[in-house]
Amino acid sequence: MEYIQPIDEPARPLDKGFNMMEYISAHFSMFSGEAAEVKLRCSNSIASSIFDRFGMDIRLTDRDDTSFCITPTVVPSGPFYAWVFQFDGNIEILGPSKVRDEYISWLKKTLKAHGVTSL
Repeated sequence: MEYIQPIDEPARPLDKGFNMMEYISAHFSMFSGEAAEVKLRCSNSIASSIFDRFGMDIRLTDRDDTSFCITPTVVPSGPFYAWVFQFDGNIEILGPSKVRDEYISWLKKTLKAHGVTSL
């Protein structure tokens, strides 16, 4: 976004029937909160997805034959946890412990909502 320029054109009014709450609910990636550095262990099999999300300059640490770690700055929230979840166990949140515990709580609530009360 290097070439953003103001324009003299007025904003258009909202469409009739536009419902802000429905819009916000549908666009779950529109979130805010306090950013944190979160250490993730990632399977080598999802490396291309990691680079797509965080760019080729993300620093890889603790590499071995099966995994690597990254420490991106993210806003720990439902959309972030959903992003982690989509990789089917190929990402582990290592820390900070508050973020890891929040993710585990999020998973437990999701299981409970689906009738799973114990594993």
